[in-house]
Amino acid sequence: MLLRTMLEVNDPLAELMVPNCLVGGLAVSAYGMIRGTGDVDFLAMLDGDKIDALSQAARKAQLGYKYTKTGIDAPIVDVI
Repeated sequence: MLLRTMLEVNDPLAELMVPNCLVGGLAVSAYGMIRGTGDVDFLAMLDGDKIDALSQAARKAQLGYKYTKTGIDAPIVDVI
C-alpha cells in the first residue's frame, strides 16, 4: 500500500519536473533501519505554479497532503 502511494505521489512530481526526495520512515527503511510508518513523506523544491498543479494532482488522486511554507531563514523553505 505505501509503495503504491509513494509511486502515486512521485508521478506528478516527475511530470512537473519538481526536484524531490523521499524522507521519513520509508527513506530510513531503504537504508536498512526498519521503522514502522503509516505515511509517505517527500521533500520537494516548489515554486508558485507547481504548488497549485501538485495540489490539484493530489486531490485528483485522492491523496491527503500537507503543504507548509516556512520562513526564509529556515533550512527547508517549502514542505508538502
